[in-house]
Amino acid sequence: MEDTVPYITAKPLSDTRWECRLESVKALRYQMSEIREALFVVADESWDPMVKAEAESLANFEVGNFEFILTTIIWYDILFAANTVSKSLQSANVQLDVAVQQIKGLVTYLTKYRDTGFPSAVITAKEIASAMDVEQVFKQNRNRQRKRQFDYESRDEGTLSAEQSVRTGYFLCIIDQAITSMNTRFEQLQQNDTLFGFLYNINTMRQLNDDDLLKCCMDLDLALRSESSRDLDGADLCAEVNIFRKIVPESVRTAIQCLQYL
Repeated sequence: MEDTVPYITAKPLSDTRWECRLESVKALRYQMSEIREALFVVADESWDPMVKAEAESLANFEVGNFEFILTTIIWYDILFAANTVSKSLQSANVQLDVAVQQIKGLVTYLTKYRDTGFPSAVITAKEIASAMDVEQVFKQNRNRQRKRQFDYESRDEGTLSAEQSVRTGYFLCIIDQAITSMNTRFEQLQQNDTLFGFLYNINTMRQLNDDDLLKCCMDLDLALRSESSRDLDGADLCAEVNIFRKIVPESVRTAIQCLQYL
């Protein structure tokens, strides 16, 4: 099988790391034909009836299925974009405002992909299916009869083509879930940036006038305060930051190191 699929090794799906998930899907995305051929080889050469049957089933009804090819392409596009941002956010030197912009950019990409991604993925899937000699059709599911509650409801209401069903029932579903998840993270990061951002960017810190700096420090004081404890004094923090922003050089890294002593 390794001789048949020489470039990217097929890997089990990881439940944790984005990059591992991406690599798992990447092997299928770019070696679909080779992996299918490898499954046929396993089916032909195996003496185990169970292995032979499973390999033939995977080759004919999974990897050799047009909808499987299409969904693999969709998943790869989403995982690739998410992993690119994830790797950036895991950097030890990433700044809070940069992280906010990265998440915002991912949301923008997913929103655009929601409008244009499906037809583009269908075109790519048809190209791959054609090269694999796989029939380029969507399976038409049997429509369940739904009891009408009102006389004006059409009997054909909710009837979709097989392609439309995949788009609405699969593509839009996972895209909307991804956008919702990223929006939640974006809002959380944006809130943190609003509270802590002025401490992590020396340029922003220098541009604040005394009143704005005091407000930022007092807002942080209030956010970290509880009924029984107070982590910092906003007025004292403002005084300390005022000193440091006047003497710290134009270096974000140096600024953060200095602020650690507050």
